[in-house]
Amino acid sequence: RRFTHYKHDPGDPNSLSNDVIVSLFIDHEQKLWVGTYFGGLNCFDGRSFKRFLHNPADPNSLSDNRVWTILEDSGHNLWVGTLRGGLSLYDRKRQTFRHFRPGGPNSICSNYISALKEDRNGALWIGTERGVDVLDVKTGRFLHFENAPTDTNSLSHNTVTQITEDPAGNIWIATLHGLNLFDRSANTFRSFG
Repeated sequence: RRFTHYKHDPGDPNSLSNDVIVSLFIDHEQKLWVGTYFGGLNCFDGRSFKRFLHNPADPNSLSDNRVWTILEDSGHNLWVGTLRGGLSLYDRKRQTFRHFRPGGPNSICSNYISALKEDRNGALWIGTERGVDVLDVKTGRFLHFENAPTDTNSLSHNTVTQITEDPAGNIWIATLHGLNLFDRSANTFRSFG
């Protein structure tokens, strides 16, 4: 019935890197991953924080210090979605990051990642400001879905705020213009405004 407070301490490199926390995730090792706004990514083992920050001189560092969403998939891969650095995959052994950015071959459509969800088939759903990308883990290929103003079966809006899967395996996507239900058989959406 007590709270312990963790705050950034400029004199302590093992403290939280920033007090503005926007995402939390507990991994399979019971480590707490903390995404901050302009403070990068932190990993808390129960005693101290390890910081992962963007370093422009190191292409294997975190891609951006604005970490908006964190997800560990069923294969224990740690995915990090940032607000301007795209999607990053953390390599635990090397303690480096692999980056997925727009313009690269077989990659995501936007640097702005707002939501991550792994579905029951192991596919990674990535919400962005330009629609939804889906990484098929079997093929390693990305699919892209976006709003098409003349197509009522497309995503209702490109700015995605949340993605979830219900117990029946349905994928639901929240956007700035309503809720969307994904039809797997037709690769289309039904929108609820």
